[in-house]
Amino acid sequence: MDRARIINIAVVDSCEYVTIGLSALRHDEKDTVYLTNYPNLSALADSETQYDIILYDPLTANGFLVDIQSDIRDLRERQPTASIYIYSAGAGFLAPDDVDGSINKLISLREVNALWNVIITKSKNAGIHYGLNINIAGRDQVPLTDEEISVMRGYSGNLKTKQIANYMGCNVKTVYLHKYAAMRKLNTQCNSRFYSSLRHIIC
Repeated sequence: MDRARIINIAVVDSCEYVTIGLSALRHDEKDTVYLTNYPNLSALADSETQYDIILYDPLTANGFLVDIQSDIRDLRERQPTASIYIYSAGAGFLAPDDVDGSINKLISLREVNALWNVIITKSKNAGIHYGLNINIAGRDQVPLTDEEISVMRGYSGNLKTKQIANYMGCNVKTVYLHKYAAMRKLNTQCNSRFYSSLRHIIC
């Protein structure tokens, strides 16, 4: 017979409504699940709590510049026993190493609920990686680079191209190269569709 467990989950996402929504999902009544929201990784780093599960959205939880691999390495060092999942609307465009899974926020509520129970159940076996990947079907998605994501975040924050270049320490031409590479991967040919994609992925 399974013993009752306490499961601590960190949700690293600037939108606290994500945590509120996840807290409403069903799980085994024997388990007590605590969710804590952190707006970014710095806030999580200040916590002394060791978590069983970390749900991380690198597209909403970071500063302007993105280095997802470095973020995952830091999480592994600070939270060595935690299962780490990318939970993002842009999950299909992200390809970080050493995560336990990648989950698209845009899947249906029924799928989220089923997935939630899988994640909670798997947390019994700390240290085991499962490679759980749930994405939107029917879309061939090519991973975006950190630079392309950073450029997208800049435009989604209404920065001008020159401002993005200054933040990234590069010239305007390089920013445009990253932008057009992202547009090809997003299968957008005009700026209006590109900005629509930004709102869809970086939400």
